[in-house]
Amino acid sequence: MKKTIGIILLIVMLVSLVAACGNNQGTTPTPDDTNGGGGAAEAETNGDDEAGEQEGAGEHGEEPTVITMFMMEHFMPEYPRCWERFGQAVMRQALLERFNVWLELDEVIHDIDQARMILNTRLAAGTDIPDIINFPGFSTVDLLQMFEQGLIIDMGQFDVPNIRAVFDEFPTLKINNTGPNGEIINVPQAISNPQMISKWFHIRQDWLDELDLPTPTTTDEFADTLRAFQANDMSGSGRPDEVVTFWAGAMNHFLGQAFGAYGISDASNSWHIDDEGNIIHAMLTDNARNYVAFVAQMFEEGLFWDQVFNHTSEDFMHLQNMNRRAGFFCFYWSALLTNVDGFLNGRPEEFVPIMPLTDGTHPAVMFFTNFLGDGAWVVTGASESPEKAVQVLDWIYSSEGQFYETYGEPYPGGIHYIHIPSLWDDLGLEFDGFQLSLTELGQEIVEREALIFGYLGVKNQLFPLMWRSTNDTVAFEFYHNFDQAATRRTSDPALVSYQLGAMYNGAVQQVALASMTSEQMNILADASDLLMYMDEMFQRFMMGLEPMENWDDFVNRCFELGLGDILEMQQARYEAFRAIAE
Repeated sequence: MKKTIGIILLIVMLVSLVAACGNNQGTTPTPDDTNGGGGAAEAETNGDDEAGEQEGAGEHGEEPTVITMFMMEHFMPEYPRCWERFGQAVMRQALLERFNVWLELDEVIHDIDQARMILNTRLAAGTDIPDIINFPGFSTVDLLQMFEQGLIIDMGQFDVPNIRAVFDEFPTLKINNTGPNGEIINVPQAISNPQMISKWFHIRQDWLDELDLPTPTTTDEFADTLRAFQANDMSGSGRPDEVVTFWAGAMNHFLGQAFGAYGISDASNSWHIDDEGNIIHAMLTDNARNYVAFVAQMFEEGLFWDQVFNHTSEDFMHLQNMNRRAGFFCFYWSALLTNVDGFLNGRPEEFVPIMPLTDGTHPAVMFFTNFLGDGAWVVTGASESPEKAVQVLDWIYSSEGQFYETYGEPYPGGIHYIHIPSLWDDLGLEFDGFQLSLTELGQEIVEREALIFGYLGVKNQLFPLMWRSTNDTVAFEFYHNFDQAATRRTSDPALVSYQLGAMYNGAVQQVALASMTSEQMNILADASDLLMYMDEMFQRFMMGLEPMENWDDFVNRCFELGLGDILEMQQARYEAFRAIAE
C-alpha cells in the first residue's frame, strides 16, 4: 500500500530538511551513477573533505580557487552542514568541475545578534573576511551602506546573465537588491509564491465545529467568535483564558486591511499611496485609528494575549500546551505546520486560515506585500577572487544551479526530491510521474532512520533558492506531501486552491519604492528618534496604555518631529520607481 511522503516533508517544512552527519545508524546507499540528468559527477564523501582537504586540481588542470562563505550555523547543532552530506558533497564537486572552485564554509553561532557582532567585528578590523557572506539579518539600508563603504561589490561588473534575467522578471526584487545606479549588490532567495505576499488569520476550526459556529466574515463576528470561545470555556481551564496570539506585522496586514488601513508594518516601512498618488504614512490615517481602536478593545476584553509584545518562548509554550490559543496571525502555511506540530505532540488543536474580513464599510480584500526576495548572499570587497565568487552565485540562479542546490527533480509544487532513479528501489521509493512515495520498505527505513533523506542532501541550505508556484501548485504540495490525519483540513486541495485563488479578488498592492540614495539614507537615519517614537506610541494605543482621544495629538507630534521631510523623500523614491518600471 502506497503512502505519500508526509514524514519526509514534515522534515522539509518543520526543520528545513535537517540532515544527519556522521554517526549514521543503518546503511546509507552509495549511488553508482549520479549523472541523473543534471550532470553531477560521482562524489566521494569522507571525513577528510569536511576538514577542508582538497581532492586535487579540478578538470581545469590547475589548483582550484578556494572560495570561503560566511554563514550562520545550522539551527540544529546535532545535524550540522558538512561535506559528508551527500547532496552538499555533490554541490562541492559540481563547483570544482565547472569553475575550478573549492568551497569552504565559515560557520558561526546560530544566533543572529551574536553572528552580526562577529561579522561587524571582522569587517571593521579587516580580518578573516570571506569571499561570500550569507547573512539573513541585512536590511536594504545595511546593504546600501556596506556597498558605499566598499565592503561589498557590484556583481554586475561581471557577466551575470542568470541574475539579470531573474531581476528583470521581478522589478521589485531588482529594486530591493540593487544600488542607486542599478549595481547588483545582493543575490537573495527568489521565491515567487502566493503564500509569501499575504498574511492570514488562523482560527480554531475544532472549536467552531464544537460550538456549531460559522467562520467569521466581519470584524464584529470575529470579536463575537472569540467571546464565544471564552464563554464556553473551550480550553477547559474553567477560566476565560482563550486568546489570540500574533506576530504584529501579520496582524497589521490582515486585520488592518479589514478597516481599509493598508500597508501598516513598522514606522520605517508603513507607506501607502492615496487616490491622488501621494505617499502617506499608513500608521497615521483615520482608518488606522479605527483599526487600532478595535485592537485596543480586544486587549481590554482579554481576547488578545496580554503578553504578546513581551514574552519568553517558555511563556508561549505554556500557553500553547494549556490549549489556550484561539487563533493567530501569520503566513498561509502556518496553520498546516501548527496542526502537524500539534498532531506530533498530542495537542488537540485544528487551525484553519480564514478569508479577509470587513469592518462593514471597507471591502474584504487582501493586502499584498511586494516580492522583494529573502536573505542575502553578497560578495565582499576583500575577496581575492571576486569574479569566481560572482560566477558561482550567478550559476546558482540557473536551472542547473538550482538542481544542485535542491538536489532533486522538481514536481508541480516546486519541491524537489532525490533525482537518482537507481536509488529508489534501495530507499523504498516509487515515482508516479509527479512525486516520490514510500513503499513498505521506505516506511521501514524512515521508521529506523527518520533523517535518511536529509542525509542525501535535499535542500542543501548553502545558496539561495529560486522557486515559483501558484495557488494550484501549493494545493498540490499540501495534499500530496502531508499526512491528512496530521494536517486536518489545511491540506484539502479544494480549500487551498479556493483561498489562494480568491485572495486575488480586489487585492491591494503594497507601494513600491526605488532604492535610497546616500542623501535619503541620511534623512532616514536622522529620523530614527521619530520612527522609534511612532512605534512605541502605536503599540501603547493598541495595548490601551494610551487613550484613543490622544490620537490626534500623536499624529500632530509626528509632523512636528519631521515626518513631512520623510514623506517628501518617500515620494521621490516612489516617482523614481515608477520611472524605472515604465
